[in-house]
Amino acid sequence: MILLIYPPFAMPDKPYIGLPTLAAKLLHDHIPVTLWDANLSCFQQLLAPEAVARGFNESKARLRQLDKQPTLELSELTEYFSRAVGMGTVETDGVLEIRDLFSDPQLPNRERLTLFGRYLMLVNASNFREHLGMTDNTGYLRYNGPGSPFSTSDLIRCAKIPDSLTRQTCHGELKTLLKTKGPDMIGISVTFPDQILPALILASMVKEMEPGIPVVLGGAFVTIHMGNLTNTDLFSLVDYLALGDGEDILSGLYAHVKDKGRTSDDVVPVKGLMYCNNEKIVHTGGPRVFPMSDSKAPAYGLLPLDEYLIPPKTGAMLFRLSRGCYWAKCAFCNSCSPVINAYDRQALETVYEQLMQTLDVTGCRIVHFTDDAADPEMLCYLAGRLIKEGRDLNWTVNVRVDTRFTLETLLLLRKAGCFSLFLGVETCNDRVLTLMNKGTNTRIIDQVLSNISWSGISANIYMIVGFPTETQIEARESFETVQHWMKEGLVHQV
Repeated sequence: MILLIYPPFAMPDKPYIGLPTLAAKLLHDHIPVTLWDANLSCFQQLLAPEAVARGFNESKARLRQLDKQPTLELSELTEYFSRAVGMGTVETDGVLEIRDLFSDPQLPNRERLTLFGRYLMLVNASNFREHLGMTDNTGYLRYNGPGSPFSTSDLIRCAKIPDSLTRQTCHGELKTLLKTKGPDMIGISVTFPDQILPALILASMVKEMEPGIPVVLGGAFVTIHMGNLTNTDLFSLVDYLALGDGEDILSGLYAHVKDKGRTSDDVVPVKGLMYCNNEKIVHTGGPRVFPMSDSKAPAYGLLPLDEYLIPPKTGAMLFRLSRGCYWAKCAFCNSCSPVINAYDRQALETVYEQLMQTLDVTGCRIVHFTDDAADPEMLCYLAGRLIKEGRDLNWTVNVRVDTRFTLETLLLLRKAGCFSLFLGVETCNDRVLTLMNKGTNTRIIDQVLSNISWSGISANIYMIVGFPTETQIEARESFETVQHWMKEGLVHQV
């Protein structure tokens, strides 16, 4: 059996798509799998009512000890608790449920995220080495731990810190899983930079509890940032690094481990791996690219869907229509990686059927498609099927500024339930757009944004500041244009 782990720290509002996608293919290959969302387990403890109340009281006590007046944020916390939860202050004996923030229809999403950030500030009240917070404008959760996530020596040193948040919150459940499930192999998927240290702490804990179990570290962060690793000391914490898509890597490695076990002079006939053999790092090629035609519907049923901050019936589920970007030429992007430039998608009918399977399993009616750049042709097919079959679905997706997004096309998407689009505009200057190799210009951007606005879909745009040779004047002019768009209602969020 393979135990697949999603590490802290990411937003615990919904399950991330990586592990369910991996698990679906492994189960199809008759490999038993257990999924553990350690991120969810971590936050269930950090945000328990008693933990929040303790943090609140410790914050006040520390301020009194320092003879300082409460900061504006801290002085407003009691009001936040009372208004958001309706149970008085945290000093009462009432039970405080963080999930109430995300189920209250009267609270705007931006206010929910602001309040959630306040709670994170509380649970960090007595912790000076690690910090949890939110970026209020985007809703991204941020974890700042000791050392740098891009320094291997820092990561190795900090993975052994005995009182880290990850150890405090995950030790007990990890120990129970290792004892009750008896996995033959463990895979830890690292999506974001903030997760790499917690992932290595989990790996370190496995090595302390059951040193004979092979640990594989993979995911987007490993593929993009660790493919040129030279420090062999990292392999005291993990046995293998998986580069690229993990489906074939884990299948092949599982068969090898079951047959040969794990030895110091191991030679592994699996592509896409890095491991240490006789004090030298071995590369077996990669990153691997798994054909979308062989993908299965994500195995969300292996996760406790009702335990996330947002229940599946009211929250957005993640689903992937395609892999990579069909443009893959932008100068600032990691377009040399096959994760980006090996654009692939399933047959349109197959991807639709798998989407319907996912909706049936999860009971979800809001979907965030995770594509880097969804193709308009594919979205039109999806929209047509949803309308024809009378499916009630609300959805959002990342797209390019593409001339194929005509008003007619966007009206079709809106009718099929599309409520917002995310677009990489980056700059409003034609000279800089040319240097970026975006394949667009300001005329096309204006037209596409106008079409989106007229269709009734919200446009959320990404911008880049400080692209090489961009002047301050060009940057200011770009953002004056963005401010105009927002004032005119062409852009919802930047």
